[in-house]
Amino acid sequence: MYLPKKEAVNQIYYSHSKQILDFVQETEEIEFISSLYPSSNIINPVSEIEWKGSMTPYFEAIEKSDLFICSMFKDHCGKGVFTETNYALENKVPCFIIFESNLGCYDLYKVTDVEFVNPDEWSTYYGVIRFEFSRLNEETQEEEIINTKDWKELLKK
Repeated sequence: MYLPKKEAVNQIYYSHSKQILDFVQETEEIEFISSLYPSSNIINPVSEIEWKGSMTPYFEAIEKSDLFICSMFKDHCGKGVFTETNYALENKVPCFIIFESNLGCYDLYKVTDVEFVNPDEWSTYYGVIRFEFSRLNEETQEEEIINTKDWKELLKK
């Protein structure tokens, strides 16, 4: 999977659920991102941007970022992560999701889309992030790009 070169990434916007604020998942994800881009400034909007009744300051930070990395919480993303991811995609900011495999290792996958799990359920605003990943095709021995609607598909591959 193609990741932007370290030299080209000055600022990273790390979008994640408030549910993981100050928890192990947040710390581990930030450490993983820092290991990939040690010289980059990581914007953690949950703790660095104050809510003032509008998404404008978040969108401005996304626009100024060279890379957008998001994560999910319990199989979904909330309204904030959903909105920020959609905005990053619309504004052509390179967009990736951080994913922890069942082996406990983190990796990044390119985000291709976001969608509501149930568009009729406006009270929860939970969404699912579609992304693509690559794997080696055992028959052809060539790398193939796979799109998935459900992140759990990774566990089957």
